[in-house]
Amino acid sequence: MLISCQFWIGCQGNSCGDLGNIEVSPWLQAQAAKTGFPYCTVMRQAKGKNKAAIAKLIRFAYKTDDDTAVEHGIAFSQLAMELGDDFFLGFVQQQGRNQQLLVAKMLDAAMEFSEPALPIQEKLPKTVGLLLNYE
Repeated sequence: MLISCQFWIGCQGNSCGDLGNIEVSPWLQAQAAKTGFPYCTVMRQAKGKNKAAIAKLIRFAYKTDDDTAVEHGIAFSQLAMELGDDFFLGFVQQQGRNQQLLVAKMLDAAMEFSEPALPIQEKLPKTVGLLLNYE
């Protein structure tokens, strides 16, 4: 019984491999696979500050369903915090209004629903300050 519980818990973690503190649930990966989106690959590219990959992750929000929208918002927020406020603010400022709105909604969802709570406002104060104007 203990072994199967450990296996179950292991299956619930980040199965993307080398993403560090960014959690990508199996459900989010399944949703991405359904839509033909290589989530883990794009997330790895985004971690390397690849702006095209970050933009793809923003647009992926259109492909999430009710169950995975929050999970995507949390993973995206973890990415943003890892990239840092100055880099992320500069990136967001270069985006159009629709993309900025999507980023604001993802950060908001992560702030509201992540357990434990993510320190988004503390780690991304400039970005959050900019995006508060869009909500």
